[in-house]
Amino acid sequence: MGSGSVPTKKTMAKVHKCSAISPSSASPVLKTKLTLSLDSDFPYTLDKSHFTVNATSTTDAKYIRFMNVLSVDDTNKKLVVIFGGAKSGSFQLWIRHKAYGLIDTKDRILDVSGSVTSYSPKEGSIYGGTLLTIQGKNFGTVKTDNPVSIVHSAGKNVDCFVQSTKATEIKCRIATSKMDRTPNEEATMQVFLKTSEEAKCTSPACKWKYVSTVPVIQSMAATLDAANDRYQVKVTGTGFVGDKTAISLEVGGVAQETISASSTEAIFAIKNIPSGKQSKTLMMYFPIGIPKDHSVVQAGFDLEPKLTKVTASGTSGGTLVKATILGVGTATTGLSLVDANGVRFCDDLKITAYSKVECWARGTRLVEPRGCKEIRHKHRSIKSLDGCRSYLLDKDANAKYFFYRNSVRSDLICAQCPSGFSK
Repeated sequence: MGSGSVPTKKTMAKVHKCSAISPSSASPVLKTKLTLSLDSDFPYTLDKSHFTVNATSTTDAKYIRFMNVLSVDDTNKKLVVIFGGAKSGSFQLWIRHKAYGLIDTKDRILDVSGSVTSYSPKEGSIYGGTLLTIQGKNFGTVKTDNPVSIVHSAGKNVDCFVQSTKATEIKCRIATSKMDRTPNEEATMQVFLKTSEEAKCTSPACKWKYVSTVPVIQSMAATLDAANDRYQVKVTGTGFVGDKTAISLEVGGVAQETISASSTEAIFAIKNIPSGKQSKTLMMYFPIGIPKDHSVVQAGFDLEPKLTKVTASGTSGGTLVKATILGVGTATTGLSLVDANGVRFCDDLKITAYSKVECWARGTRLVEPRGCKEIRHKHRSIKSLDGCRSYLLDKDANAKYFFYRNSVRSDLICAQCPSGFSK
């Protein structure tokens, strides 16, 4: 029946209701879309301009929150409205239609609140760093929506930095604050709603306790794993967790790959770092949080750049050289590629990702070697060199250069094939 039609007396005799509201709970501080379902036989064609919708506090009739109607679905008799937030509490829904009048909503109560229903773990390292998982309702989807703190007596608060958040779950990591913490010291975990109010803890009191029984770090060393074309870091100590998925090492804020873990050591593969020099940018996390003597890890390490692969392609106009150089990150500075005479040949060098370097060399052309039998470099003689299979950059007919692995220094050098040796 169209909006201009006049309902029959029989139709008007029925009291039409709002049969459902979804979701039935909304955040006090965030905008929430609500779907309101009417009786399937509501006698008017739905038009969003014909509705007025509001929510009124059940404890204060003067506190009213009006809602805009975003859209209507006449086939299914549904309205979508936007609720802009309100102070926590219960709110009675009211819907008025331009022609029909008030629609029955006496059973439609909107719960406006944010709450914590569970969290884990409930204790962590006195050094901080514990990753908390908090379950609840009406959390935000932006990291700044719901600040989390560990609140101590005497007003001492420690931030729990949000790592990820969605409507029903927050993951945050407790700060490694220098504030004095004592073993078995108790505090309270609090989730705030935009800082305007605290989310109610429906779980038994959101208590938190610091513990001193944590893993201990003894040593850390970075070595080249040539067989797997990567650097790896070995950390030793006591009280480690044998599950490699439960231990993490972050370098420059980036998590690395955990290769293995036991009760006394953990080995990590360096997969992505900002630069090779990583002093004091390392963090190691266990389920309980930061280990004792974490300063051993924070001392960091320096990775010497290692050239492990080179490819080249080009035309008469120039050559694009792509190199894999372990220990080089996007924040590395001062990097250059040189020929056997120490001359830089890159007109434009870019580090596109960890260990990935691209270089454009203008005016050079690509030459493919046919297999050098012997190469002399700095008074050393190296025979049957596999590196001779690499591409050559040729600036003129008599100067052929290639990259090879020096067996003494275990790195790759750009060298010149002496005249008289087969190419």
